[in-house]
Amino acid sequence: MKHTKRYFTVTLAFLIIFGIGVENGNAQKKKYDALLGTWDAVVQTDGGDYYNTFIFTLEDDSLTGVFSSELGDSPLENLKFEDNKLSCDFTIEMADGELYLEVECDIEENEMTGNVFADMGDFPITATKRKEEDQKE
Repeated sequence: MKHTKRYFTVTLAFLIIFGIGVENGNAQKKKYDALLGTWDAVVQTDGGDYYNTFIFTLEDDSLTGVFSSELGDSPLENLKFEDNKLSCDFTIEMADGELYLEVECDIEENEMTGNVFADMGDFPITATKRKEEDQKE
């Protein structure tokens, strides 16, 4: 009887801990669901339009992201997404130095609109989320 009670207690504790972990993971995914995936973006500047990609994922229940352009990939820092508002910053390595950029956008359904802030000015950005079947491209 003593072993059965201990086995029951250990099993119950495991189920509670594991269940909370699964529920927390599902809650995080739901919180970020509107953002997760690949976004094709256009930054409009005086020098023309620049096409790039944002990729948002969950890693160990933490939101992560990458900015990808013809200059390479840059991890997103200070990434926040709350109430369908995105903010982050990143640095692009260029031949003549680094370019630091900040992004603030609103997300509505599969559309992102906002601004990119740089030393040389502020520029509008728009993006469209890829459909699930196109996410791997």
